Amino acid sequence: MLRIFLDVDNSTLSGYSIGGIGADRLVEIRGKDGTVTQSAVLAFSGSFPGEWSWTAVSPVTVALGYRAIELSVPVNATSLYVETGDFWGSTDSTAAVPALVRQLSSFKVAPSTSPLSVPWVQVGPQPTIVDPGSNAVTTNYNQQRKVVRAGDVAGQTACDAANSDGCWYVVFYDQLNDTVNAAPSRKIQTGSVTLSAGSASVDVAITSIVTAKAFLTFSANFNDANPGFGAITGTVVDATTLRFQRATAASSPAIAIQWYVAEFASGVTVQRGSATMSSATVDVLLSSVTLTKSFPIVSYRKSGTDYGDDDFLKAKITTSTNLQLSLVSAGSPADGTAVWQVVEYTDGSVQTGDLSFANGDSSLTASVPGVDTGRSWLLFTYSSATGVTANIGEKMVRGLITDAFTLTFDRSNSGQSIGLTWYLVSFTDSTTVQSGTVNFAPADTQKDVAIPCIDTTKAIATAGGMYYRGGRTPYGSDDNPGVATVTLEFTSSTNLRLTRGVTGGNNADIGYFAVEFGTGCKVAGTFPNDIQTEDGAFIQYREANVGAQAGAGNNPTAVGTSPVCAWATCANGETSNDAYATSATDLQIVSYKTFGFNIPSGSSISKVQFGVEAFQGTASGADKINGMKLSWDGGATYCGNSFTTTPPTSDPNAYTYFVQTSCTGHTWAASDFTGDLIAWQGAYNQVGGFANLISLDAVVVAVTYTPPTSYKLDLRYDWSGVPAGADSYALKVKGYRQDENVDVQVLTPPSTWNTRITISATSNTLYTYAITTAELNSGAPSVRLIDASGSDATQSDLWLDLAVVTSTSLWDRIILMRSADTSGSTWGSQIILASGRSADSPLLSSYDSAEPSIAMDSSGYLHVVWVSASSTGNQNILNLVRYTKSTVAYPNQADIASAGNWQAVASIDDASAGYMPTVSTDSGNNPHIAWSGSKTSGTAYYKNKAGGTWRSTVSWGSTYTGLSVDVSPQNDYVSLARYYEAATNEIQYTVCKDLSTSNCDAAAEFTRSDSTAGYDTVATAVQGGSYPSLATTYEANGDLWVAYAKVIDGTTTAIYARFLDYPSGGWQTEEVVALTSGTVFARPSIGIDVNNDVHALYVAASAPQLYYKKRTGGTWGAATAVDASSDNPTLVVRAPNNLVYGIDVGALYWKTTSSETYFFHIPEFESVAVPLLGAILLG
Repeated sequence: MLRIFLDVDNSTLSGYSIGGIGADRLVEIRGKDGTVTQSAVLAFSGSFPGEWSWTAVSPVTVALGYRAIELSVPVNATSLYVETGDFWGSTDSTAAVPALVRQLSSFKVAPSTSPLSVPWVQVGPQPTIVDPGSNAVTTNYNQQRKVVRAGDVAGQTACDAANSDGCWYVVFYDQLNDTVNAAPSRKIQTGSVTLSAGSASVDVAITSIVTAKAFLTFSANFNDANPGFGAITGTVVDATTLRFQRATAASSPAIAIQWYVAEFASGVTVQRGSATMSSATVDVLLSSVTLTKSFPIVSYRKSGTDYGDDDFLKAKITTSTNLQLSLVSAGSPADGTAVWQVVEYTDGSVQTGDLSFANGDSSLTASVPGVDTGRSWLLFTYSSATGVTANIGEKMVRGLITDAFTLTFDRSNSGQSIGLTWYLVSFTDSTTVQSGTVNFAPADTQKDVAIPCIDTTKAIATAGGMYYRGGRTPYGSDDNPGVATVTLEFTSSTNLRLTRGVTGGNNADIGYFAVEFGTGCKVAGTFPNDIQTEDGAFIQYREANVGAQAGAGNNPTAVGTSPVCAWATCANGETSNDAYATSATDLQIVSYKTFGFNIPSGSSISKVQFGVEAFQGTASGADKINGMKLSWDGGATYCGNSFTTTPPTSDPNAYTYFVQTSCTGHTWAASDFTGDLIAWQGAYNQVGGFANLISLDAVVVAVTYTPPTSYKLDLRYDWSGVPAGADSYALKVKGYRQDENVDVQVLTPPSTWNTRITISATSNTLYTYAITTAELNSGAPSVRLIDASGSDATQSDLWLDLAVVTSTSLWDRIILMRSADTSGSTWGSQIILASGRSADSPLLSSYDSAEPSIAMDSSGYLHVVWVSASSTGNQNILNLVRYTKSTVAYPNQADIASAGNWQAVASIDDASAGYMPTVSTDSGNNPHIAWSGSKTSGTAYYKNKAGGTWRSTVSWGSTYTGLSVDVSPQNDYVSLARYYEAATNEIQYTVCKDLSTSNCDAAAEFTRSDSTAGYDTVATAVQGGSYPSLATTYEANGDLWVAYAKVIDGTTTAIYARFLDYPSGGWQTEEVVALTSGTVFARPSIGIDVNNDVHALYVAASAPQLYYKKRTGGTWGAATAVDASSDNPTLVVRAPNNLVYGIDVGALYWKTTSSETYFFHIPEFESVAVPLLGAILLG
């Protein structure tokens, strides 16, 4: 035991009185068998100078050298007094003390056998953490060397940041788990902007979009009767810019604009452009589109002072490759500009049609096959004659979806012709639409419409009129369209605000459409902010009612049997295909059944109708089909009321409808429209004396219904720009549900959704799913959250705390570190020598790199090898051997951190790719590198720089691995050890003994240890796929050791070491390092100290548990358990060849549970002798 008493206040009146000083601090160091077991700094806490009372302050960092202890205590002492003692009571102290001072030994007061109570544990050689965490093993491959030590350095003091005497250097692999969270993109961007008075245009900056997957809609309000001022276009200029523009700027008024940009990750493609209307009709060439899934969006600007026949633009897709833009007149000058977009929406069905308003028409309707009004969006444009210039009411048209089968277009004033083209988009994805009409009273400029809750981050709002922002008005005193033109803005999730710029003292009626690209209401939270991190800030979603009015129109699939269909070719009258059922026989029955309806149970029926498509010959044209009616029970019973039609004399290619909502004798119910209950009949009715052939092309039955209240959640999240090249991708969702499970589905393009997560928790829970390459979709994955059990009558909420796609890049890096003391208990900053991650700012190489090894030559230069990727960025194949050398001997911390102190990285032999390189140096300080073409079985390679020149690569066979090299520091024998993959599983050895003459650059120059051709078989039946550890001693003839793991039986594997005694002793009998029945030991690493004693680290594989042993005097000592959950040791190959630092050895190992990397210092420790100020010498 060693006690050092320190006086810090230069006062004998305070502190513990001993040796003529007043000791305010005590340093106590305890040890046994060459090991420090406890150390402490203690503060005097006694009430008088002779009271033995101390309080522990901190442990002490202790370095054990050759017969010396070095320590550092953070106090400024004016005097010190030292005592030593042992277990048997012997003591020693500072030789001279002042006379008449108290000389009672502290060991009389507190014997060495008294326990030292400290609040920390310190037992044996202490591991020091050098890397707090890696994503993978940092010290893999036991044959590699990753630790070196500097010996005595001329002119330098003991190791610190600036001096390298006795410093340790370590190199290891570090895999950085670089995870980036990407939040879903906003589907809708929206905002308001003002086109200032007197300005021709205004630009709006938006978040970058993929222009080919996004479209723009906008609305405006203003007060002006000049088209040059008030007619504006909206353009997507580029990925980050919108532009709103008018023809004439001077004296123009301000215009308020509300805009929406809808962007889609998939399923939507958009073409866009502009056209000068130099003539009344302009055709625009398109890339081919699917007509049944495509619709145009246009805006128009033109100079002028009156709204006339050159100011109303109609857009129509006439063929799959043509968009037709038309006016009644191009005007003079013909300077109108049309800005157009054509949207192809995969998950939608588009119907289109044309209507012509005659001068006196105020309202027209269009019949459509039954649609779900809650999923249908109406858009239309029209061209108009001038009419009465001052009467804008003639030219302002409202459009509505009246019911599932009817569209209505109307104007308040008639007087001139209008040609109108409409598009009805029926969505088949999760998109929902709310629509209706709003009446502005004469004094109203603003109307708020209460709407069922929507997610405003996924919704747009449009109207009709001129370019999706207007409606109808009776205003006829001026040609100011501002009376019936509005902005449409969502002010909350439940309110749509419509604002017009002028009242004109007149009413206005606006038909609006709120299109939400998803199903569900955002009750609270901010998208995407509140789902970007796990912070307890939630987005709360609520299911939406999807029970909107819908319609179904079905043709029959069978001819009637009750009564029997008697017309000729009766089956031809089922569907519209220009094949006909015919009859010219009076009272002959025509009937059909099996209409195949499946109306949801509980739906309310609001309208029932049937339609016929028929015509008759021209001879008479007066014959009829009468007695037309429906049955609700398969033909057993029919409605008591019936209908009659007189077919035209040519095929109309359209249905004539008859409403039978009122069915005499029956009230319609949803149950009537299930299975095959609906049937239809009619009869030929001859009028006059001539029978005229009637041809029936098709019959349809249409029902309009409202499903029962049904709540549903169907949210879609889309990502864009998820970075490529990561090692893995994952979807992370954290949240909880109210009372219904929610499925999280991931899209496999183009259209397959698979449930990957089910949110079943009722408290905040994290769910993770690994995304496949197909699902990643080139950086644009899509996810949707839907009710696990479908819609139901109970409304439920979902809370999301996190919804991100994580991209994890595993960056492979080489890290070099240098200790700041001789014990390896403190270390300088990590130096990243090589990394493919640009943010690391690697010192020497910008490539992913791994599997490093290090050597220090006799002059103190560092040599480092590793394997590298062939390309920059995150790579998975790292198999090109790289080498560098420091240009400063025994570099200090600043030296290793400067790229100027390293040679340029050298490519060793890219034609001989491989792994696990090892490096050693000869007496001329030249590097020798060995590596393996495979980690299991392949070609082994060796290369050196003999005489300062890189020599040819030497290679062996195709069944080797684990090759390592070590060059004797005494005679330059180049030794190689390797594993041979075969039935015998051998460790083999070969040596080149004439480096100075042969350069060891040919396989034939490597021989057995006795200089005969071939190789030595060191061991057989070794552990499959294991690698030998090779260490050459300081013995003059180049003696060496090889350690390996050898299989004893099915449950036992031992660690053996074998000694090669040069020049003539040969291989000695293998020695057991570790053997315990039932235990598998593995991964040995051996090293040599200055006395040629052997040190070994190895692993009990099952735990794993790292053990240390030392061989002295020809005997292996007892095993020491180093650390729990420890593995992958790599020991210094040779301690420095001097007594001061050559007895200690050091190693690195990896801790499996925490993925930490530790330095393990193994000091030499002998008995305590006379202390001196500044150092304690041991002898």
